[in-house]
Amino acid sequence: MIRNILIGAIILCLSLFAAEAFAEITVVPQVGTLTVYAHSGTETLDAETLETTASDFKGGDVAVTYDDEAGAVDLEAVEGSSSVVFGIAKLFLDADDSVHIEYNVDESGTVRYFSIGSALGDIVVTFPDGSRIVIPEDASVSLTLLADNNYDLSVLEGEVEYTDPNGQTRTLTTSSPAILIQGYGLVPDWRSDEIKRNPATP
Repeated sequence: MIRNILIGAIILCLSLFAAEAFAEITVVPQVGTLTVYAHSGTETLDAETLETTASDFKGGDVAVTYDDEAGAVDLEAVEGSSSVVFGIAKLFLDADDSVHIEYNVDESGTVRYFSIGSALGDIVVTFPDGSRIVIPEDASVSLTLLADNNYDLSVLEGEVEYTDPNGQTRTLTTSSPAILIQGYGLVPDWRSDEIKRNPATP
């Protein structure tokens, strides 16, 4: 009897983990390929297969367009709201929002650098250390991997609103010094869809 209860509990935990694992869409670049993990399934894009549509657990659809030569990906929310994880960035996309991401990945699959630009809509991006930014249209930021596995965040174009892990908000421009973004492991619920999408006010 106890054994059956334990087995049932394990199966329930695994089911809940699987559901949470695909609550968002995860985009993983490698050299020459881009793998998209989603509730709708897993798809690998390459030089011959450049487009797919991925669905998250809540039914939001995101069109994914891969540019193999440039090392870039375009993401557009075509139906509903969705969240997409790319490296340490979790992007929240409302319907019709779209972003352009360019990246540099080494042979081991480590993303050394990536930039995020909003093509349409104000894009909210959260990071594992609890900080977040809002990228308006025609603005873009870059994240550069450091030796200690943290990242430097810099503004490439326009202005973005940055909220630090303590909830203090300020505007960053191309002349602002780089901001340190700490890597994984500091915020256990970072991958949760329950994180507030709108930045906190000071």
